[in-house]
Amino acid sequence: ILLFVMYFILITYSTTTAQEIGSEKGTKIMEVLFSSMPARNYFYGKMLGLTMVIVLHISIYAIGGGVIYALAPRLWGDEALFKTAYEMINIIFKHLISINLIYVLLMIILCTVLAALCGALVVRIEDSNKAVQPVMYLIIAGFIASMAFQGKPESVIVVALSYIPGVSAFFMPLRIINGTVGTIGIGVSLTLFLATVILAIVWCARVYPGLILQTDDEPLLKNLKKALNN
Repeated sequence: ILLFVMYFILITYSTTTAQEIGSEKGTKIMEVLFSSMPARNYFYGKMLGLTMVIVLHISIYAIGGGVIYALAPRLWGDEALFKTAYEMINIIFKHLISINLIYVLLMIILCTVLAALCGALVVRIEDSNKAVQPVMYLIIAGFIASMAFQGKPESVIVVALSYIPGVSAFFMPLRIINGTVGTIGIGVSLTLFLATVILAIVWCARVYPGLILQTDDEPLLKNLKKALNN
């Protein structure tokens, strides 16, 4: 359930973020904004706003699910049936509302930042879906691989990938839920992941101004190289 929820959240909002950033590309309002405030501050504010929107949407679903969870026995009148199901539901909630949420949040922030970078690479908004494909590949590959190894939390591959920033969001929760990793392992994995997210934010903030103001219809890698040289 955790993997499916994270997968659909990342797929949906990565595409939305790329389209949102792509719609701003080359507009006059961006030149006005950057003339009145540092471009990095605008990027940080944009990423914070998008992340908070995602968190708000998730919170609405979580609150709605909690209300249904509390009222279901009274609405359907079969408390005995729900009492049996509650034991399984409580176990699910225990693993969802835990340190695994930190991995989900860090992965959301990382994918949002990378999707914003991809969206800033294109000139036309209709090309944003094509530009964000590298982020999509990362999400899909992590999801498929974690589903394939979900019954093998002690596998060497799972252990190795649980420490690689990005894909660790798919593999470390498997080890945590199955109790095959200690506090030190979780701490090391989270530290590497957090450091990667911070570096990604800082680096993308540096190249973002050069990308968002470009209007040349050139290959994506060439636009990125041009922004890095500015």
